Parts: sequence; C-alpha cells; structure tokens
Amino acid sequence: MIRPLPAFLLSSLIALGGAAVFVLLAGGATFHVGLTRLPLIYVLTPLLGLALFQLAFGLTARRWRGSVFWLLALPISGTLWGTGLYLVLQDQLSPLTVAVAEAVTHVAAGLVALRLTEAA
Repeated sequence: MIRPLPAFLLSSLIALGGAAVFVLLAGGATFHVGLTRLPLIYVLTPLLGLALFQLAFGLTARRWRGSVFWLLALPISGTLWGTGLYLVLQDQLSPLTVAVAEAVTHVAAGLVALRLTEAA
C-alpha cells in the first residue's frame, strides 16, 4: 500500500496518459445519439480517465472510490474535457495548451477532493 498522495499522483499520471492516448486514437470519430452526432472523445474520455484512475488508485492505495466519486467526478471531468475540446475546435487554443491545462485542472480538482476526504 502506498500513501494516498503518491498513489494519487501515480494514478493521475496513468489516467491522464491513458485518456491522452485514447484522444489520439479516437480522433474525429462520432456516434449518434438521437439526431445528434457526438464526438467519441467527448463522451468516453472522461469515463476512461476516471476508470483508469479508480483502478490504479484502488490498487496502489487500497482506497476504492464509491458512488459519490462517480457522481461528482464524472460531470466535473466531462465539463473540463468538453471545455478543452470546444476551445480546440474553435481554434482558440492549441491542442498542446489544452492538454497541459486539462492535466493541471484535473490534478488540482483531484487534490482538492483528496484533501476533503482526508479532512472528513
């Protein structure tokens, strides 16, 4: 068992790396939801990243996140990824800038969550 902070940082690295690889592989693939075509990376990237984080953090720290984690983390991560995708598609920021911003904001949000769970 690793202490929570190093386990969190290692798990974040694994999750962000896995999500980044998925973004590169998925490219511009879309799927239909009703009459709308959603980018595959918008829908599955947050879910994949959080699943990788949960698996790595649970195995290293022996602390498994419950349903509250999924209820809070999934919309937060989806909003962060969606905002980054929007900024790239509108040519307001470069993909590299967005990737760095995504990593920083996800780690910051996770550190806040880790701090709140340790304080409770």
